Amino acid sequence: MPVSAIQNRDPMSAIPNGQYRVSAEQSRPALGSTLVRTVNVRVGAMRQIVPDTLVYCWSLVTEDSELQGAQLCVEQVPATIRCRICGHEHVLDAPIMLCPSCKSANVTLVSGDEFLVTSLELEEV
Repeated sequence: MPVSAIQNRDPMSAIPNGQYRVSAEQSRPALGSTLVRTVNVRVGAMRQIVPDTLVYCWSLVTEDSELQGAQLCVEQVPATIRCRICGHEHVLDAPIMLCPSCKSANVTLVSGDEFLVTSLELEEV
């Protein structure tokens, strides 16, 4: 099934569809007689993406493609902020951008906004 047909069928597949396109483009030069077995991604907590849902949609998006059967491994990155007032760094339990130490909203997001394909694991055929 063409990727565009999947996009039109299910708007929830837009995120894994983007991951599919990136993974397919990254793997083409390396392919030849290899298969992509695993696509490793890093997803920050501030993206508010449910890993199980992403993995499920991935299986739909890659159906009948060169990445069919490739496993999607999701590494979750916690949201970490640094306060510009008191300098403390904190891992957030909820997506509320306030310093727990001084209650300031003057914070910088240090990590947790990532959405990256970090690596592909290949297997020779």
